[in-house]
This record gives sequence, C-alpha cells and structure tokens, in this order.
Amino acid sequence: MKNKVIRFAQKALVLKKEKDKFFLLLVKYKSAPLKNTYTVEGKYGCPGGKIDFGEDLDESLIRECEVETGVTVVPKDPVGLISWQVEKPNELTQIVAVFRMCNAVKGKLKGFVKERTTKLEKSEWVDIKRFNFDENLVKDEIPIIKKVISHL
Repeated sequence: MKNKVIRFAQKALVLKKEKDKFFLLLVKYKSAPLKNTYTVEGKYGCPGGKIDFGEDLDESLIRECEVETGVTVVPKDPVGLISWQVEKPNELTQIVAVFRMCNAVKGKLKGFVKERTTKLEKSEWVDIKRFNFDENLVKDEIPIIKKVISHL
C-alpha cells in the first residue's frame, strides 16, 4: 500500500501590459515522468512549485518563479485554488496549490530548465488575446486563468 501525502504549492499568475495588450507569463512542460492527474507534457502552465518546510510563502513563490522563468516577482493576493495528484512508486501525493497574482519586477526569460522530476521546455510571455487556453494550457489551470483575465 502506498503512503498518502498532502503537499502545498503556489502558482504565480503574472500579467504585464504593453501598450494596449496584456501578456501572461507561462512555462511550457517538456516532460513530467511521474503520473499526474492531467497530462502536462507539451502544455503550458503558470510557474510555481511546492513550499519547502519552514519557508516563507512569498519567498517560496519568488524562488520558484526565478528558477523556472528567470523573472523576479512580487507576490500579491490569492485568486484561486486547485488540487491534483502525483503518483510515485511508493507514494500517492495530493498537491493543493494556491494561485496568487504577482507583479513582474525584472528578469530575462529562461529556456530549458530541468527540475527534480519535471523538465520545462521554456518560459514565455503569451498574448492573452492570441493564446488558445483551452488547447494549450494544463487542464486544471484553465478556469482560474480565464476568470482572472475576464476582468481585464
């Protein structure tokens, strides 16, 4: 029988405006070898990750954004909540993630990033009017992102 564990994470919803257009900071997943609730390979998602024990919540989200995208952010208010499961050989993990609005402060986008278990193909600022969220985004992130951008 597998151990059942709950972990907490944060996702950054980072928007920037240039002239009359809004752009959203996303990462594109290259591979995720562990079995997830939804397929993430080849899909885009908001940057973020698990909170380390004892880590400050703001510092955790700042660290994850810098590692995954190269962009330094200032975390703001929560805007949504999702949960998914990841299956490891000896463990079934449920991850609960809080989405937070963030302001981008500085940074240059990164290309390929290899994390412990996931490989990110790239990070990218996508034009919210031209990006096909339903086709290209990780399924469980779609409702939160659409809700936020509908208010712009």
